[in-house]
Amino acid sequence: MSLYARVHELAEDRVQKGHLAFEIQEELLRRIVQAENRIRKVRALAQQLKRDLSSRENTRAISNEIRGKYQAAENATEAPKTLIRTLRTIGDSIAFIYGDRHELKQLVRNGDPGFISGKRGTRLERKIFRAASEWGATIVMNDLTNSLRHADFTLFRPDLWPEGGSPFFLMEAKSGRGGNRKRAERQVKAAQAIHKYIHTDIAEEEWGSRLRVAARDEISHHGELITRLAQNLPGRGFIVEEAERGLHYVIIDGAFDTDNLQEILSPFNNFGKMMAFLSVNEQKKTNQGYYPFPLLIHDPEVLFRFYNGEFVASIIVDVGYVNDRIAAHGIAIEFAEDAWKIVSLTRGDEDWGEYYVSSRAIHLLAAEFISLQWFIDNILTGPLLEGMTKFIAKKKHKQCG
Repeated sequence: MSLYARVHELAEDRVQKGHLAFEIQEELLRRIVQAENRIRKVRALAQQLKRDLSSRENTRAISNEIRGKYQAAENATEAPKTLIRTLRTIGDSIAFIYGDRHELKQLVRNGDPGFISGKRGTRLERKIFRAASEWGATIVMNDLTNSLRHADFTLFRPDLWPEGGSPFFLMEAKSGRGGNRKRAERQVKAAQAIHKYIHTDIAEEEWGSRLRVAARDEISHHGELITRLAQNLPGRGFIVEEAERGLHYVIIDGAFDTDNLQEILSPFNNFGKMMAFLSVNEQKKTNQGYYPFPLLIHDPEVLFRFYNGEFVASIIVDVGYVNDRIAAHGIAIEFAEDAWKIVSLTRGDEDWGEYYVSSRAIHLLAAEFISLQWFIDNILTGPLLEGMTKFIAKKKHKQCG
């Protein structure tokens, strides 16, 4: 909660209070290393228990006791892992305070960095981080975030502030001879590809082309609403509220009797309705480069309760209503595995035919509390629909040529 307060102080004046970005990251570094050390100790204990279990001198009772301790040790790693993931959302918040959300989300396309402590080059990284901060640079250590998965540091230029966020560039630190040369080349190539995509809005992938289309409107959130609902949530109770036409928020206290779930869901079970249920809590476990929850939830106590699992939040979308809204564009939604399929109702062009709205885009409704109206106007129709039509027409022209 103290980190949350400092993040919001930084957000209020990100240039003059830039020193907070450094101070918060130093605190994150200390706490994450402590959690990693807890995981190491538990893993060492689990390995010892595994060796003890293999002893031929064990009786059945002793073996069962060791199995119980081993399972407890395995389970004991989950709490510090969750803590690390939660602390890194604060690191994400610093990055998203400075950078453009649509550009930063490109940096998530990489593997997990693993532990900070015990890694080769960590001492050099900390030295660079602290020196850069002393020089007044706006720098984020990427290992302190969930979203920044390329290079070791992301540096921002708030003095060159464009509308929407600060420009940034990636920096990789190499000690000694620089480690594995081929790995370093892959890292540089991946970073270059990201920067090229950000500046040209198009990338060629193995499976085809990827085109980035700008949204028509600034993203609209319901963060204040979900904060208020959680503040007013009765113990052992629930709240259902229609945020806007076709979009409902459901908040359920952790002590609610699950045998009474039908009481909550019955209004949405009307025959003939096509509803989509999206879990907000599940988004804590995913890493898709979404705007961080600490910047969306406007109460530190609510944020703490959310990460502590004290309430469950879900989004319910009336897809039938959405189809009524987009029918004028000649399209409709059908459910597909892990996506929504947008099919043509009136177009005779079989090459256009259909396109898919990915699960990442759909879960913006749950992960960022996006307005359904904004989602319809900017994801299902508007620039995306126009961009998709032009893109396919251009590809067809190339094929014909």
